[in-house]
Amino acid sequence: MWTSRIWVLSGATVLAGAALAGSVRAMEPVDKGGRAPEPVEAHSAPAAEPVRAEPARAEPVRAEPVRAAARAIPADADSLRLQAETAAFLDFYTEIWVGMVKAVNEADWLASTDANDVHEGQRTGAEQAMAAFTGNAHIVRTTRRLLSARAQLPELQVRQLEAILRLAAESPGTIPDVVSTRIAEESRAASLMDSFVFCLTHRKDSGKDGGCPDPKTANDIDDILADSRDVAARQRAWEASKEIGPTLRPSLERLQKLRNQIARELGYSSFFDLKVDEYGMSVPEMMAVLGGISADVAPLYAELQRWTVRELAGRYDQPIPAGLPPAHWFPNRWAQEWGGMVQAADLDPYFAGRPPEWIVQQAEGFYVSMGFPSLSPEFWAHSDLYPVRPGDPRSKNAHASAWHMDMGRDVRSLMSVESDSSWFFTSHHELGHVYYYLAYADDSVPPLLRDGANRGFHEAIGELAS
Repeated sequence: MWTSRIWVLSGATVLAGAALAGSVRAMEPVDKGGRAPEPVEAHSAPAAEPVRAEPARAEPVRAEPVRAAARAIPADADSLRLQAETAAFLDFYTEIWVGMVKAVNEADWLASTDANDVHEGQRTGAEQAMAAFTGNAHIVRTTRRLLSARAQLPELQVRQLEAILRLAAESPGTIPDVVSTRIAEESRAASLMDSFVFCLTHRKDSGKDGGCPDPKTANDIDDILADSRDVAARQRAWEASKEIGPTLRPSLERLQKLRNQIARELGYSSFFDLKVDEYGMSVPEMMAVLGGISADVAPLYAELQRWTVRELAGRYDQPIPAGLPPAHWFPNRWAQEWGGMVQAADLDPYFAGRPPEWIVQQAEGFYVSMGFPSLSPEFWAHSDLYPVRPGDPRSKNAHASAWHMDMGRDVRSLMSVESDSSWFFTSHHELGHVYYYLAYADDSVPPLLRDGANRGFHEAIGELAS
């Protein structure tokens, strides 16, 4: 049987004590400095074309536990032996992987809610330990061997094996130094974003709060873009929201090269190809779908944009631009929402005077009213839902998010909720993710398949609710 223990040590998570009595060899441990040593036989696995998920079947999506496909499963002696071997391998992998997911997410949560160098180091070490396991060359070879006989396996086993290969493609053990560099770069970029201070005034060369004499929060920026009619103030707020760009650019350029190199190691054409594979599609198939959607909505979008630009030009007493409208005219940092274009009910007064806790409780009540359970006391105790209090020196990630900490019942949300309509809708969106996580946290669904249908569908659940 397999056993594993995970320790968190001053900037590194160490996987140790993994032992197998069977067909899969033990992993090498990660050293205490957080560096993942080369896995067993790390250079012997040849690059090959990725094993792709089968195309989606033309069946309705059902709100039921994942079930095996209707195809007949061979029951001859050889097939039964292969199925038993696959089950044992999946049990071994899942037990270790779930424990490491929890450790990685705890380190990531700490680094996202209190951004500093120590927590960044802990996140980097935890992710390097995970990569040493998921990208191990022997795991890749075992998974490919089992998938080579996929016709003899139940669909549920096949899908889990495909998920293992995709995880391996994120951290192939054949190039451990590149993987380690990518992990450190991603952690550093995340830390830069989480600790970034928005500033509407001239920055000093250095000092507290990034040299900003009057630091602003993301909520402050959003309020200006949502409400101000002062074009100069809007432009300054929008520019302040983008100042992170030059800081992040060198890291993003390095990550582009590192991620593509890693994905190509297991046969993908690019990191984008790897991510598209999660949908059971090739890049040309995905681009054809996206291109078709864009073509279908283009005439309507063009008319709406022309009307919107005319309305905004009148609102701000500006000439109608010949080309694209200035981004700071829109009431959103990313121009992804064009709210407030027509006269409608102002919902903010209905939330004025309410505590932020009430906003999130109302979102929970929405799901409970449809028959979902109340969120656990642990959710409320462990989530970070409200802005950092004045005087608190910590910095936290300014982007609302939902977290599935252990692929089980430990769910959390990271937000900065204030008492307005925007956060009312955002809370419904994030709890949509949370309840989607909980819907999959069922014993009938293997942990490797608890991410949901795909990333796009996850977002659609949140948007539908909000």
